[in-house]
Amino acid sequence: DPERPSTAVTRADAAVLAAPRQTMQRRLSGDLDQICLKALRKAPGERYATAEAYARDVTRHVEGRPVEAQAPTVGYRLARYVRRNRVALGVAAAFVALVLIYALTATLQAQRVADERDIAREEQAKAEEITSLLIGLFEQQPGETVVQRRDSLTAYDLLDRGVAHAGDLTDQPAVQARLLGTIATIFLVMGDYPRAEQVYGMAVDSLRTNAGASHPDYPEWLKGYGAALRIQGMRQEAMPYFREGIERVEAQPAPDLGLLADLLNLLSLTLEQLGRYDEAEPLARRVVALEEQGIRDETPEAYRARAYGNLVVVLVRQERYAEAITWAEQALTIRRAYAAADPANVDFAWSLANIAALHMLQGNPEAAVAPAQEAAAAVSATLGADHPIALAFQSDFATVRVQLGGDDSLATDLRAILAAQGGRPDADPAALAQTRYVLGRALQLGADHREAVSHLQEAHATRQTLLGPDHPVTAKTGSTLGVSLTATGQLAEAARLLVHADSVFTAAADTTRDRCTALDR
Repeated sequence: DPERPSTAVTRADAAVLAAPRQTMQRRLSGDLDQICLKALRKAPGERYATAEAYARDVTRHVEGRPVEAQAPTVGYRLARYVRRNRVALGVAAAFVALVLIYALTATLQAQRVADERDIAREEQAKAEEITSLLIGLFEQQPGETVVQRRDSLTAYDLLDRGVAHAGDLTDQPAVQARLLGTIATIFLVMGDYPRAEQVYGMAVDSLRTNAGASHPDYPEWLKGYGAALRIQGMRQEAMPYFREGIERVEAQPAPDLGLLADLLNLLSLTLEQLGRYDEAEPLARRVVALEEQGIRDETPEAYRARAYGNLVVVLVRQERYAEAITWAEQALTIRRAYAAADPANVDFAWSLANIAALHMLQGNPEAAVAPAQEAAAAVSATLGADHPIALAFQSDFATVRVQLGGDDSLATDLRAILAAQGGRPDADPAALAQTRYVLGRALQLGADHREAVSHLQEAHATRQTLLGPDHPVTAKTGSTLGVSLTATGQLAEAARLLVHADSVFTAAADTTRDRCTALDR
């Protein structure tokens, strides 16, 4: 048999070829190979009958139609058709793809709408069930008269009834957990932390047992349970619940980023309180990154300011004051904007107080004057000068004045603050101790050590009760008291307090004498 042209071209002189060998080989293979072989067959019956038949086959090849030299298989004819009509088929293929994409999108959209409709119906059913249960809490109980119910029904009675009603909802675990979780949150707000812990635990157990830990509501009640433990000082016990909540949220197909940020924030704060700052910082920064995405439907800027403030706390614990001030100032900018729209909102005052405290920690009381003074004035103007929060801010400003060496009216101002705080039926012992401590410092500046001893002794006793004798703030109060005791000749007691304070400062690796300031509550 004659040699195929696509084979012969591989030995041809490259100088006489119209294109590179590989290109020529590709062009000749297929139809042209078969046309040439058919024209050169030895047997007459296998060759083209006439020159016209040969020319027609070459023309068919040029036009992209099937040639007679090739076997007329379906695959060959389809390939020639596609090549000849590639533009039209490309448009058709694109159209078909669009139709398929539209069909797929429509199907997914319909599925999503159906899922959302089912979720909405489920949530509506939950809400209706809980509404019915809440109304039932006020209904007359067996053997109870209307007068008895009106006169004796307390908030605790209603909450306890709600917990009892929830026990009948084991066949509706999501509704049961929602009711229990809501009641637990009310207990938390009321300050009954042990009861909140108990009922949150019931909500967690209900979902885990009856609906499975993958239920979307499960992380929310893990957060509540951990928060109830943490607020009671059980920080080690709380952390596993925060960690599990984070894992569960992250495993969801569409994670609730707000809930994730809350859990990360709680875990970060807990680690910070345990002194594990290296672990707390990356979590706090992750919360900042989430809040900066605007993940909240309501007041996203307020949450962002909160995230900045919590990062400030972690940085302060690591004595990174300059960086902390940068974040505190960003929080202040956000909160000032809120205050401009809502004059009753004084959240910005807390940021001002943080900035003042940071300047104090850096040994720069002059820079602390303006933010501390503005914070005290803003809160006093909004809440009233005798409001306990306003009095606390005034006491903080007085601390800055002490650091600057005092002034003629300082002791008088502090006595007035102390009288206003102590005259309230809900007087806060910690706030009173703080003001007594600052007043003692102010009196020391004026060399009035006898009155200073009186106030410092009360501050020290209160802080021993609230914080414990080995807390750095208690030790700092004791060492300050020791100075006035020495000045009044009470040397033995002074020596005892100063030696104890020194041992506390030495043992507290993350606390120094300079860091233990009056601003630390």
